[in-house]
Amino acid sequence: MANLGITASKICNLSLTTNKRTIRNPVTGNFFSYLCRKLNNMSRLKVYKASAGSGKTYTLALEYIRELILEAQLHGNNKHFRHILAVTFTKDATSEMKDRILAELYGLAFNTADSVGFLASLQLSVISYQLPEREIRENAKTVLDAILHDYSRLNITTIDSFFQRVLRNLARELGRSSKFNLEMNTGKVLQDAVHNTIEKANQNKQILDWLTTYVEQKLDDDRNWHIDKELFEFSKCIYNEFFQEHEKQLRQQLVANPAIFKTLKAQQEAIKQNSKTTFKQVMDNSNRVLDEHALTLDDFGNSKHGLLFINKLGGGNYSAEIGSYVSQCRATADFWGKAKHPRKNEIAALAETHWIPWLEEVIAAFQKYQTAQMITQNLHQLGLIWDISKEIAAENEENNRFMLSDTAMFLNEMIDRSDAPFIYEKLGSDIRHVMIDEFQDTSRLQWSNFKALLSNILSEDRFSLIVGDVKQSIYRWRNGDWRILGKIGDELHANISTLDTNYRSEKNVIEFNNNFFTRASELLNELYISKWGDAQHSPFPTTYSDVVQKHKKGENGYVSVDFVEKPEDLTAAEAMNAAVLDKLEALQAAGVPANDICILTRTNKEIIDLAEYLASAPPTSPEGGAYRSIISNDAFQLHSSEAIQIIIEALRLVADPENKIATEQLYQHALTTPSTGGLTPPLGGWGVLRAIPLFELIGELYRQLNLAVIEGQSAYLFAFYDAVSAYLNDNPGDLPHFLEYWDSELKTRTIPAGANVDGVRHRHHALLRLEYQPQAGHNGLVRQSCRGNAYAAPTAD
Repeated sequence: MANLGITASKICNLSLTTNKRTIRNPVTGNFFSYLCRKLNNMSRLKVYKASAGSGKTYTLALEYIRELILEAQLHGNNKHFRHILAVTFTKDATSEMKDRILAELYGLAFNTADSVGFLASLQLSVISYQLPEREIRENAKTVLDAILHDYSRLNITTIDSFFQRVLRNLARELGRSSKFNLEMNTGKVLQDAVHNTIEKANQNKQILDWLTTYVEQKLDDDRNWHIDKELFEFSKCIYNEFFQEHEKQLRQQLVANPAIFKTLKAQQEAIKQNSKTTFKQVMDNSNRVLDEHALTLDDFGNSKHGLLFINKLGGGNYSAEIGSYVSQCRATADFWGKAKHPRKNEIAALAETHWIPWLEEVIAAFQKYQTAQMITQNLHQLGLIWDISKEIAAENEENNRFMLSDTAMFLNEMIDRSDAPFIYEKLGSDIRHVMIDEFQDTSRLQWSNFKALLSNILSEDRFSLIVGDVKQSIYRWRNGDWRILGKIGDELHANISTLDTNYRSEKNVIEFNNNFFTRASELLNELYISKWGDAQHSPFPTTYSDVVQKHKKGENGYVSVDFVEKPEDLTAAEAMNAAVLDKLEALQAAGVPANDICILTRTNKEIIDLAEYLASAPPTSPEGGAYRSIISNDAFQLHSSEAIQIIIEALRLVADPENKIATEQLYQHALTTPSTGGLTPPLGGWGVLRAIPLFELIGELYRQLNLAVIEGQSAYLFAFYDAVSAYLNDNPGDLPHFLEYWDSELKTRTIPAGANVDGVRHRHHALLRLEYQPQAGHNGLVRQSCRGNAYAAPTAD
C-alpha cells in the first residue's frame, strides 16, 4: 500500500465516495466500510459510559434507529428490528426504551416539530452515506409500519425475560415439557425447603446431627435456639452465583467421598490442636528466656503487648487480637524494651533472635487456628445448605418447576457444552446485534452468557452496543459486578466513549456533584491505600475518572443539605418526618409544583411511615393537598386499600366464623366507613358463603358489603383480582391456603403509581438531594425541573 501511495485515511475517503456513488450497491460499500474499520483498528462494539442525565436513552435510541434506517436504505429490509436484541434490567427501563424508539421513529416518519434535533443527530451518525432527509423519513415510516404490524418480534426486553425465552425454548434439553412452571418467588420455595428439611431430620441421621450441633452452638452463645428463621437466612446463598458456580464441585466431592464433611471436620480439629500446642510451646520458651535473663514485663514498655499476646494464646485465651502494638513488635527489634532502659540493646537482641521469630510463628498458627475454627463452626451450615439445595431440586422435579434464579447458570453450562449460536438459535430468530443497557448491573454469569453471543456477532463484523456507568451500580444484591464494565475494553477490544454532558440538571447542581464525587473518590482512594497499601490496584481512580460532567441546560440550580437535630420529645423518624413537612410547605410557598418534587428514602418502610404522617397533617391551603399525597409504588401496597382489608377480614370469617380478631377488625372498619351499611354478615352467618369458589366469593363480598361506596379503590381492586386469578392458576382455591399466601406475600404487592396523579413523587434509593432554582418574581426558591431531581429526606444529626 505504501508503494501505491495509498494511506488508511485515503481508503476511508474512497469508501465515503464509493458509498455516495453506489449507495444502492451494498457489496461495494460494505467492503470499503469493512476495510476502513480494519485499517483503523476500530471495534464493532461500542461502549458508552453514561453518567446520570447524559442522554443515555437518547443515544440508545439513536444507535438502534440508525441500524434500522441503514438496513432499510442499503438492503431494502424494513424488518431488521427482528434481529436486534436490546436488554435492560427493569421493566420501567424497558418500557422507556420502547417508548423512546417508537416516538422518535414516529417523529421522523411524520415530520413532527420535535423530530428536528433527532434528525440532525441521525444525519451526523450516517454522514458517510449522505442520506437526504426525505429518504431518512421514508425509511423511518416503512420501519415503523413494519414494527407495528409485527410488534411481538420487537426484541426489547428485560434480561430476565430474555433468559426465560431461551429457557422455554430449551425445554427438551431440560428434560421437561414446554409447559413447565417458571418460579420467581425464591423466598417461598426456600422457606418450604427449609421446613421440609427440618421435618425429615428424624429420618436422616446426618441432618439430625448437623441440626443438633447448630442448636448446641446457639445455646453456647446464649442465643435463641429456634433455628428455622436463621436456616432460611443463611440458605439464601443458594441463589448466589458464587454458590451456583461451585455447587457442581461440591456435588462431585460428596459423590466421591460421602463422609467428606466428617473428614474435613477431623482435619480442622487436628489443625486447631496443633496450633494450641504451638501456643503452649512458644509461651513456655518465652517465659524461660525471661527467667534466664531476669526480665519482667515492666522492662518492655509497649512491647510487652507482644509477650501478652503470646501468653494469652498459650494460656487458652483464643479471643486475642493482633493489635497495632503486636504488629510493631513483629516489625522491628528497636521497638522492644523501654526507650531509656539500661538493657534496651540486650532486649532488642533477644527480640531479634527469639521473640520476633516466635511471634511470627504464633501469629501464623493463630491464623490457621482462626480459619479452622471458622470452618468447623460453619461446616454444619454448609451441610444443611447442601441438603436444602437437594430438597429444592427434588421439589422442582416433582412440580415440573424451574427457578428463574437458575437460568443464568443453566445457560452458562449449556454454552460450555455447546456452541453459543445453537443456544440462541433456539429463540427462533437470528440475533445479529445486541444492545445492553445498565451494563454495570450485569452479573458474572450473565456476562459470560452474553459474551459468548457478542463474540459470535463481532466475529461476523456486526455492530453491538453496551451502555453503563459503574457509579450507578445498585444491584450487587443480585450478583451485579460493576468491575466487568471496567475490563470489557480489554476483553473485546471495544470502542469506549464517555457521555460527559448533563442535559437534565442545571449548572450549580452539576458543579456540586462534580466537587462532591471528585473529593469523595479521593478520600476513598486514600482510605484504600492506608488500609491495603497498594495504590496501583486501587479501583477508585479509574472508577471515578469520568465523574465530572459538563452542563448544558442552564446557569442556575440550587442544592440544599439539611441536618435535623432530634428534639427530646420525638424519635429520629418523627423529627425527620416533621422536617420533610416543613420543607414541603416551604417549597409550596415558593411556587414549586407538587409533581416536580421527588422524595428519596433508604427503605420502603420509611416512605410508608412518611406517607401516613403527611396524610394525617391537614393542608394549610386548598391546593396544599397535593403536597401531602405521596405517589409511590412502594406506598401503594395492596394492604393499604381499605376495601381489600375488609374483604380479607370477611374471608377470614368465612373460613372461621368464630375468629374474634377478624370480627373486631371488621367492626373497626364499620366505624370508619359507616356508608358501607355496618358490614354485617349475610343471613345465616359467614359460613354459608364457604361453598362459593374463591374468585366468585371475593366478588360476592364486594357486593354484599357495599364496598363500591369507598372511593379511590379501583386500582387496588383490579390489581387484587389479577393477583387472585394468577394465584388460582397454580394453587388450590381453599381459603386457609390463600389467606396464608396473603399474609406471607400478597399483601405487600404494589400497584403502579399513576403518572398523571397530582402529588409528590417517591423513589427508594441510597443517594438523596434537592435541587431547584431562583426564579424572577418569587422571593423564595423555585424548583428547576422534575426530571431526575429530588428532595432529600433530612438526616437526623
